[in-house]
Amino acid sequence: MARFQSDHSVQYKTSWIENKDKLYIQMQLCFNNLGEIMKQKQNEFKRGQFEAMTTLEYYISSELFKEILECVNYLHKQNIIHRDLKPENILITDEMKVRFLKLCDFGLAVINEFDKQKHTTDRGTPKYTAPEVIYDRIYDTKADIYSLGAVAQ
Repeated sequence: MARFQSDHSVQYKTSWIENKDKLYIQMQLCFNNLGEIMKQKQNEFKRGQFEAMTTLEYYISSELFKEILECVNYLHKQNIIHRDLKPENILITDEMKVRFLKLCDFGLAVINEFDKQKHTTDRGTPKYTAPEVIYDRIYDTKADIYSLGAVAQ
């Protein structure tokens, strides 16, 4: 967990074990996730399902996506592939000191140490998973970029 500590991810606070069989991990409190915001956004901007975004809605969406890209770029510079990027794993915090969005759920994340490294296949949420991950091909951080495209869609 220490490797993921940055302004780009949900902060680890503390952990403890109870009854020798239960691990508890306390993380930074975030009040919402991008999936919920995406559901509410259309109503907030009073836009029909097939109507184009207004300039303001487009600007806000672009700024949020830029922040997501910065978070994923940070991970990739650490040679980490998240492998489960989806709106529900992008949390929203009310601490606007550095950034508004934070990545979470690193349970499927792997370290990509060298080119052509073989990783486990069939990981992540199918709607957001790159074809090379599903079909047992060699993949790298670009698999996360595919997931981001699916998030932006």
